[in-house]
Parts: sequence; C-alpha cells; structure tokens
Amino acid sequence: MSASVANGGRPAAVLPRVFDVPEVPRLLTPAQVAERLAVSRSAIYAWVRAGHLTAIYVGRLPRFAEADVLEFIASRRRTAQVTP
Repeated sequence: MSASVANGGRPAAVLPRVFDVPEVPRLLTPAQVAERLAVSRSAIYAWVRAGHLTAIYVGRLPRFAEADVLEFIASRRRTAQVTP
C-alpha cells in the first residue's frame, strides 16, 4: 500500500528536520575514571566539587565524557623544571 493510499489519497507529508542530533559522547562512570587515573572514587568526586573535572548528570548519577577526562589529564600535565 502506498503512502498516498494510506492517507486517503493525499500526498504523504514531509516533516522538516527540526534539529540535528549531536553525537552522544562515550560516558564513563566514576569507578571507570578512577581506575583509569589510578585514584580513588572520592578523589574523582572531590575534583568535580572543586570544578576541575566536568561531570554530566544522568538523573542523580554522575558520568564523565571521555573527552572531558582526556582534557583534565592534559590540564594536569607538567613539565619538569631543571635548575642549573
């Protein structure tokens, strides 16, 4: 059955695309982030409270975008200072 027959002889409506759906980032749990950084989960929560690490809340559950974790790591990178 064609679309026009299903609509009583009228042409099928074409809906406009209202918005583009962004790609959903890979989200990590606090335990996964803590394991990757070799720290405790409480350290992860402390960094979130201090504003150093960005959390995405799904309901009441904090999740972390992998890109945000990599950015956090890059922001913590220090170069050794050699004194003569």
